Amino acid sequence: MLTPIPRQMTPARLTLAGAARSSSSTAVQGWLRPGRAWSSGLTVPQLSALSANERPLAQASAAVWQRAGVTEASAKLGDRTVVLSSEQPQVLLKALEADPAVEYAVPSARLSTQTVQAPADPQAEGQAALAQPVVPTDQYASLQWGYRTLGYGAVWRDMESGAYSRPVTVAVLDSGVRYDHPDLQGKLLTGDQGALDVLAYHAGSDTVAAYDNGDGDGPDRDPTDPPFPGRSAQSHGTHVSGIIAARWGEQAVSNPKWSRSGVVGASYRAPVSVLPVRVIDAKGGAEVSDVAAGIRYAAGQSVTLGDQTYRLAAPAQVINLSLGGPIGIKEAQPMCDAIAEARAAGVVVVAASGNYYNDVTVYPAACAGAIGVGSVTLSGASVPRHSEFSNRFAEVALSAPGGTGLGTTFNGGPQRSAGPGPDFLDRLGLCGQ
Repeated sequence: MLTPIPRQMTPARLTLAGAARSSSSTAVQGWLRPGRAWSSGLTVPQLSALSANERPLAQASAAVWQRAGVTEASAKLGDRTVVLSSEQPQVLLKALEADPAVEYAVPSARLSTQTVQAPADPQAEGQAALAQPVVPTDQYASLQWGYRTLGYGAVWRDMESGAYSRPVTVAVLDSGVRYDHPDLQGKLLTGDQGALDVLAYHAGSDTVAAYDNGDGDGPDRDPTDPPFPGRSAQSHGTHVSGIIAARWGEQAVSNPKWSRSGVVGASYRAPVSVLPVRVIDAKGGAEVSDVAAGIRYAAGQSVTLGDQTYRLAAPAQVINLSLGGPIGIKEAQPMCDAIAEARAAGVVVVAASGNYYNDVTVYPAACAGAIGVGSVTLSGASVPRHSEFSNRFAEVALSAPGGTGLGTTFNGGPQRSAGPGPDFLDRLGLCGQ
């Protein structure tokens, strides 16, 4: 089949493109151009190349084309496609359609260069508004360079026009969250909606060592990231949740030192909810068994923790694992098995590649079913560079903005803890894994 070539044609003349039917050799070949004498439908070498049975058919076709106004063959494209021109294009078209030697015949349509014509009134046609990316005005949104790097302004513009309307739940398996954070109000699912803390608590005995995950109790429906003496200096789970779903615009705050607008989340107007599943304790540590339990739970499987069985009524569509360790595949197998089962259930599992400044393999990012994600940062040029802290290994599938090893800005400074223990900084959504 011929891709039409635009050409200048005089009025009442039309170029026709067509293909001859397959045979041991082609019956009719050639381009026809108006205004030239026609001696024979085919040149002598072409006729001599045909079989005795094919020559009469070829000559008969040439005679039909001559009666329709074709004057000369000018060229051919391949073995079966020809272009003909005639002063009587419709007559020629009907003749070709009736010719048993012709498989099809169509007018050669006009094409043009793909230039954009400026509208007379761009505002009236909505072109100017359509082309503009959405730029958030929250106080620290300008520091969120990752969104600009990924082109989120256009994604947010699509959201304003009604795209991304399907509800999505992202399970954040992390250190828990600060439910009291102003920028996350209404974005975090509660215990009644399926949130879970899988971490155990042991008071200690002659046979069992004492262990406090930071909240003074065992598995329950409260995945709050608790105040705890000696805890890490920020709420990592709150930070990750903010990247996903921090509210836009001003929020009510109880401390005049805090930002009233903070940062923005990627989800903007999309109906995205965060399901907190606490698998990291207040000191920043996690066990493979707890992470595996959290994955299975978020994917809709039943898990029994202590004497209580938990099951999520509506499984998450995405599981985020901003955690991991440089362990071996044998030690990581329970997590990898849980990820494989989550993937089989249709859940997307995303895992950070690790922040160990080397090329050591990190799990669960290296598990077969996970999407391992590395980090890039600003380079001073147009293309981001690999973050120095982000681990490199073969299973890393993607990279995304994650900043540098220099830390991030905190949303409003220290936030007073609700109970005994030190203040801890509430980092939310500016960059990082």
